[in-house]
Amino acid sequence: MYILEREGLEDKPPFTSIGQAQPPPYTQSPRAARSLWRHPPTQTSLGQPSVVGPDCLPIPQCVTQRVSLGEYGTALFMYMNFYCVSNHVSRLLKLSPTFRYLAAKLDEKYVAFNGPSICALSKSGKQFWDHWAQDAYGVLRGGPFPGRRVLEVTRGVNGSRFVPAGSLDTPGSRDVIEIKGPSIADVDYKDSPRTLAEHIAQIAHETTHAFNWLTHTGPRPAGIPNRVRAAIAEEAATRSTEAKILSEITATSDWLRISSDWLRIFGDWKKKGRPNPIDLAGITGSTDTWQIQRDFFPSELKQTYLEYFAVSELALAAIQREKLTADDVSRINAEVKALKLHVSSVRALKTDYARVLWKSRNIDARWRALEQHLNRKPRDTDPDKEKLLQHNAHWSFRQLGVKYDPIPRKP
Repeated sequence: MYILEREGLEDKPPFTSIGQAQPPPYTQSPRAARSLWRHPPTQTSLGQPSVVGPDCLPIPQCVTQRVSLGEYGTALFMYMNFYCVSNHVSRLLKLSPTFRYLAAKLDEKYVAFNGPSICALSKSGKQFWDHWAQDAYGVLRGGPFPGRRVLEVTRGVNGSRFVPAGSLDTPGSRDVIEIKGPSIADVDYKDSPRTLAEHIAQIAHETTHAFNWLTHTGPRPAGIPNRVRAAIAEEAATRSTEAKILSEITATSDWLRISSDWLRIFGDWKKKGRPNPIDLAGITGSTDTWQIQRDFFPSELKQTYLEYFAVSELALAAIQREKLTADDVSRINAEVKALKLHVSSVRALKTDYARVLWKSRNIDARWRALEQHLNRKPRDTDPDKEKLLQHNAHWSFRQLGVKYDPIPRKP
């Protein structure tokens, strides 16, 4: 849940990654504003030991180009290098004028979490983070990078997404771009048109979210319904930018050459019964409001975009109203997660925030039950999906006045 605001860079108002300006969500405990890490990173964000070289950087695993020379480019390079992303991805991204513009702007706003700028300062083993005066919103106020934020790019477990520092989803002190990666794991498909396009689209999408987070200006929408609509609108705009970047790349001669070379080598994919590696349909999502509302948000709990944004607003309101500290939020999260999904468990909930989390877990349980009943992911054409999402909306946030747009009738 994206509920923390950031202090504005360049005197700009704070906005979340979903296009909403947010007030401070809860009273900060003494530990809430603690700095990133007091020692150089020795693990990836997935908890796996990283291979650390003499300069405390992960040892290069693959030959990968950089998309830019700045700190955003470094953070993306570390991800591509560690996970052996096809070198075509970085080369093709640089062919998009729109992506180059986004990367250049983010280069000025970030410092790479696993990059040489931070690692070089950790050689002496001093607790230098304490002197960088990182605030509760993730902005560095001291050290060599005042006014910047820290960025990590890594593999996404539940999908691709951008998570700003201090959110409930990832309560760390750095921004994180999570990339799911291509859907086809076959090594022969690593450089296929479909695989390259999926990876490019995911990076472009989350990069656009990060750009919107750091550069969006304007007043905060008044009222929860308006903020939810703003979140949906920001997702639509992000998908439009993603599609533009992908179209700029696929129109180049380099893309056509890479595609033809792959087909020449692996043109027998039909005979082997493999997925179509040249069909790019459906890579970029719909920009229609009704469709975005019904798409599933990439989070641990299964919820539609509308459910996720509405429940996030309820959680933010409860935290502010009850004046919960960061430690309170962590404690309540653990308590609710440990409860069994039974109606009697509700009696154990002492705060409104806990009851919001309970609703969120129940929404997830209902979707997973439907998925098991259908033996596949629910589609918008399934009457059961429409019935359930309308039920969830009535049960969870009808008091907000937030509703799904109707599905347009086919002519």
